[in-house]
Order: sequence, then C-alpha cells, then structure tokens
Amino acid sequence: MMIEGGTPIQLTFSNSTEFSPAWSPDGKRIAFGSNEGGSRKVWIIDADGGDRRQFARTQVDDWDDFNVTWSPGRQILYQPPGERNINVLDPETGEQRPLLRNDSVGRQVAPTYSPDGEKVAVFAGRPPGLSVISMVDNSETSYERLCNPVGWSPDGRSIYASIGNKMLSIPVNPSGRSAPRTIFTAPGDIGAASVSSDGRKFVLRVMEAKSDVWVVENFDPAYRR
Repeated sequence: MMIEGGTPIQLTFSNSTEFSPAWSPDGKRIAFGSNEGGSRKVWIIDADGGDRRQFARTQVDDWDDFNVTWSPGRQILYQPPGERNINVLDPETGEQRPLLRNDSVGRQVAPTYSPDGEKVAVFAGRPPGLSVISMVDNSETSYERLCNPVGWSPDGRSIYASIGNKMLSIPVNPSGRSAPRTIFTAPGDIGAASVSSDGRKFVLRVMEAKSDVWVVENFDPAYRR
C-alpha cells in the first residue's frame, strides 16, 4: 500500500498463513514466511506478485509472526525453531548458516539490520533485552534491558526500540553507555513496528483494549465440558 494510504494491492493468494514481509535491498522482491504445505518456511516473491518460490530447507520458528528480515543486508535473516540463534540465508544460492557460533547464549529474536548491513539488533535472552551482533566477527554487545528493536537511525548511531507504550532512541556507543531518550509515547503498548529509511516516520501496531457485550444463541444448556 502507498505510504499516503489508498487501496492495498494483494500479492499472495494462498489459503495459508503468511507473515513477516521484508523488502529486498533493491525493492524488487519481498521475503516472507508461510505455512503453505503445513510447515513454516521462508519464501520470496517479486514486488508485483510474480515468481513466488520457497526455500525448502528453511524452517521458521512459530514464536512470533515478525521474524524474517532482509533489507538493507544482502542476506535474509530468519529465526529457526528454538529461538536460540538466527539463520543467515543467501537468497541467490539457498545456502544458510547460523549467525552465532554459540547458540547457548539464550533467546535471540526480532533481528533488525543496521543501515550498513554489518550489524544486527536483536532481542536477546541473557539478560533479556536489546543486543547488537556483528555480521563481521559475530561478537555480541548488550544494551538496554527489556527493549524490542524496531530499527536504526539513518547514521547507524542509534537503535529505535519499544518498551511498553514508549519508543526509545538508544545510542550505540562502543566507548560506553549513553542514556536512552523517549521519542514518543503511544496510546497503548507497542507491538510490531518499523521505521522509514530516513528515520522520519514509524509504522506500528498499538494494542488497544475494548469491552464488548456478547449474546450467545442456540446453545445446549445441558452441555458440560
């Protein structure tokens, strides 16, 4: 759908659950997850809906529906079952490898590329919170606790991350820690979110609680579970 709004264009037409769309760096293809055939795998499709194909050797975790990442890195990142590592998939050859050499560090979810494609922000499990993994040497640095990464500033010096209903900007400073600052506060807890490449716009899902009254008809009053 155009950023200004309007009628969305449907690209996939299967009866399966499809999730976590991620643009390619050149904007010509989209990677996504699908359970078509009964197993959650990584697929790609042209941006106009053509040439849909599956990476048969992949297996995507079912913890969350936002676990496939592509741009701006050349390779596709996705979460395999177990949430203890992230797989790096070459979209041209189908070859894949684990991002971390050691998968005993705990949960690793929600990967987000830095603008230069050389680092990945993740929600890590030990301690639970924001970590940055180098695509060059696989080193890992922990930052703010309990924060989910959303994206990076255009200069790669800060990570945007959500916690509750707040969006934070967290400096990535190799020489020491700097205090995060609040960018904005949403009317409810922030779910999935992303930031535009120029760092000026966010698109996000906000949790909203509603109270409804329901009427149930045609039930069996003698039924006991």
